[in-house]
Amino acid sequence: MPRKLVPVSTIDPDTGHISMRRSDPWINNFNEYIIAACRSNMDIKFIWSGSDAKALVYYITDYVTKMSLSFHDTFALVQKSITSFKNSSHQIDNESTIEKSRKLVLRCYSTLASQQELSGVQVASYLMNWDDHYTTHKFQGLYLIQTERFFQAELNEIRAQQKLELATHDVIDEDVFDDEVIDNEHNNEEQFQIQSAEDNKKYVLVNTRIDYQYRSTILNNICLYDFVSTLYKKKLNTTDLKYLSTTTETIEKANQKGRPPNERFPFQKQHPQASTHLMMKYSESHVPILYGP
Repeated sequence: MPRKLVPVSTIDPDTGHISMRRSDPWINNFNEYIIAACRSNMDIKFIWSGSDAKALVYYITDYVTKMSLSFHDTFALVQKSITSFKNSSHQIDNESTIEKSRKLVLRCYSTLASQQELSGVQVASYLMNWDDHYTTHKFQGLYLIQTERFFQAELNEIRAQQKLELATHDVIDEDVFDDEVIDNEHNNEEQFQIQSAEDNKKYVLVNTRIDYQYRSTILNNICLYDFVSTLYKKKLNTTDLKYLSTTTETIEKANQKGRPPNERFPFQKQHPQASTHLMMKYSESHVPILYGP
């Protein structure tokens, strides 16, 4: 519908209604910079009052949650599927009730799916095997609970050693540890992952805490958060061995042209995968997601 032309923007002092200037009855309100950046249709509107804000929230919520098929259309399609299933000549008399129910549900689902509306972008994403969402950053999980349990176990061991030393010197204060919370041993167990080592001939227990604890001495000044954000563990290959055996000067000369290789850092000898894995720097930093209580 064409909109009413308004030569000059005005404000009604009695009602407070604001009439924005409109020079064309068929063109929506737009911002020239936003429409040039988005390259799409737009209808920009300023929210003047609380009632407009409520109406906008309702509109967006209703639009996002709306079904592609209305209830009466869905009901009609299901009824059509049931009728078609009953009149089907491919039914076998000795089929079980479960098998007949499965076929009926499958028939109804196929009928409804055939009527779903799919956008061109959605179809292209499925055909190209792309993700169904977009993010501005990449993420990496960080399980804090395993690190906390390790620290708690170490703390309990130190406290037990202190109690033993006090008992040796006969200066035990019985009230010193009365307020100490003794956790269940099963709750303090650190969690590990089973991974291969030594060309898949041996399996070891590892986790992020072990990787961080036995990291290269070059990374001594990096915290756990930055460690997870910038580095990841990978299995050694020929390229990695060549990188580790090359001096810094040789690497700089070789990288005068093209993109420099990602930095690699070997583990300390105490690490159970020191001979088979290393830490490699991400091309782009990840955002750690903290898991655990």
